[in-house]
Amino acid sequence: MDGWFFAYNTHEWDTCRTNGYKFLLEAKQRLGHGAPKALHEAIESFGVVREKFNKVYQLFPWEQPRGLIEDTERRLEAAKLLEEAKPYDASAIDAFRRVAAELDE
Repeated sequence: MDGWFFAYNTHEWDTCRTNGYKFLLEAKQRLGHGAPKALHEAIESFGVVREKFNKVYQLFPWEQPRGLIEDTERRLEAAKLLEEAKPYDASAIDAFRRVAAELDE
């Protein structure tokens, strides 16, 4: 994979996860006692996803040169972090569905 394009993607992933996490925290604050029970689980799971994606971004910040990523250790670390994020992402998506269902009641 081209280093510059991967860095671009990691920046976008990090930005989306960071803003999504902030949105969940604000939603919990605004909803107060009326917040769905699943919202806490969504915040916890999505917080781990945000943390893992931020670490990937730190490994491949925006200023990457064009060309193939030669650093095998960074590539493997990024792959490990993304793999670790996977179950938390699935848990967050499940929690989001439950939040939506609870809000719809």
